[in-house]
Formats: sequence, C-alpha cells, structure tokens
Amino acid sequence: MGRLADNAMDHDPHATRRNSVDDFDNDLMKHTMGLDDFGLKERFWMMDPGSYNASLGMPGSVLYLVKASDGDNKKYDRLGAVMKTWGKLMVDSNRPMLMVGASPSTEFPVHAATKCGLKGLKKVGNYSGAQLEGQGCGQMPGLPCRVAFSLALAAKHPGSWSWVMMIDDDHYVIPHNVEQYLAHLDPQKKQVVGCWGCGKPRGRCWGKGGFCGGCGTAFSRAGLEAMVIEKGATAAFEEEHSMHCNNLTTTHGVDDVTLGCTMLRRVPDMEIRDIEHVNGQVPQGGYRMDAEEFRPNTPMLAWHHVKPDKMLEIDKALRH
Repeated sequence: MGRLADNAMDHDPHATRRNSVDDFDNDLMKHTMGLDDFGLKERFWMMDPGSYNASLGMPGSVLYLVKASDGDNKKYDRLGAVMKTWGKLMVDSNRPMLMVGASPSTEFPVHAATKCGLKGLKKVGNYSGAQLEGQGCGQMPGLPCRVAFSLALAAKHPGSWSWVMMIDDDHYVIPHNVEQYLAHLDPQKKQVVGCWGCGKPRGRCWGKGGFCGGCGTAFSRAGLEAMVIEKGATAAFEEEHSMHCNNLTTTHGVDDVTLGCTMLRRVPDMEIRDIEHVNGQVPQGGYRMDAEEFRPNTPMLAWHHVKPDKMLEIDKALRH
C-alpha cells in the first residue's frame, strides 16, 4: 500500500527517505552527535522541545488503527505477527487499538467492513486493470472503502485519545515513540502527520497530490473529527470519499491518494506535517538487524513492508 502501480513518478520521495540503512545512520548521527543520554528521544526528532506536553505522551493518548489484510486464506496471517510482537504490547499496556479488515475473524477482534464488498467489474478507459464500481473501487478492490470505514469508526471511538495513527498490518510500530513524538503537537489543532505528495506529478488531487501510506498517517482528534463527522454522522464523509475514489482522473482509485483528495475538499485548512523516522520502504538489500536503527532505544516510530518472520526478528532486536 502507499505506492502507485502505474508509474514510478507517482511515488513520493518522502516515502522512501530511508532508501538505505547508511542514509538512516548518517541522518541519525546528525541528530545524536554529542548526546550521552540516548533516552532523550525528543532530541532525535526535529521538534521544538518547548512544545512537548508530557500529559499527551502517555499510553492511551494515541488510538492505533490497523488496516488488516485477511489474505488468500482469510486467516489474517500478518495480523497474527503483529499480535505476537508490538500488538501484544498494546494489549498488555491497555492501549486503544482498532483492527479493520474485509472479513470477520474468529481469532482477532477485527471489525469487518462487509459494506465494502465488490459490486461488479468494468473496464475504464485505458486503465490496465479492472476498475470496480461502487464501494469496491480502487486498485486494491474495496481497500479505499475500508479506509473510509476505518476512519469513521475511529472518529466515533470513545476514550480520551488525542491522535489516531493509521497503519498497515505490515508495519512494525513502537507505540511509546509514536506517543512521545506526537506529544510535541497540539491535538486540538486540525493537523495531520504523514508523507504527502503521491500522485502530484500526474496531477492527482487537482495537482496537489495525496497521502503516501507507507509512512503511516496520524490525524489529530480535531482534524479527524472535522474531516469525518458532519452533523453528528459520518455518512457524508464516506459518500464523498467513494465519489473521489471512482474519479480515476483525480485519484486513480488509490486508497492513500483518495484519502488525501477527500481531506483537501472537506478540511481545506488542515495543516499537513511531514513525519520523521518512519522507514516507509525496505532498504536495498533488506532490513539488517545489526543496523543502528534497531537498537532498543531507537528513535524510530515504525517500519513498513515488514513480513511476519522479519517482524519477529525486529521485535527480538528491540527487546535486547
């Protein structure tokens, strides 16, 4: 997820900022040089320490929203790896977490977005794949609809959380770092943190581009509610999201870009901030467990495109 399949130009360079472990190490050196206490993670991040609010960096301050793939066997294998690693920490520490998938699960508390089923196939223009009508629009059938369904679910989720962090089930996340990072930002302001610009070279979202999902996307509570809730309901948001998804010129049916277009239309004054220390793409040669980014006190927030076996390796590296 998070990449446009039709043309490499659609891919935002922000999502590949960590193209190699060496790039990460060099950048890390710039942020940590002269620091003896590697526990002061806020100094790794390009944030104003004076804006840090400790009360916003506690477990429970972030609602984690996981877009889960049930796979060919409908067993949610990738979600299984999540729940053996950082997801287990979520449960043990009572952090709020929502999992949304295409089908129900007997093993995991998945919210099944059955309303996002396929409604039929048809060819559209020169599009190389099968564009799906209705709720099933998108290059990955039904996924854009599930994104809208997920965010609508999150906006109505009870609790005192300040942010919602939307990730995929092949992200390895460090919850404490995410919470500490976002504690530098005001959740009462309409803002979103992620990677932006996918599709911009091809004119998506009226030339402004959309989100690149490889980095994950974090909405402040104020920003999410402004985008999703209208007159106490979420139907208008979901309908508009579906409309943009079906407009190939605007979104090409890509879930991340569709979300960006919808956000621009519904909350034009949303502040878009660039996220730090998320590896949105696997470095050339793969993840190396001896790399500096995998030490227990790493400033990293998350890694993407992590296969189940590698997720277990990362978990072991970070805990030793």
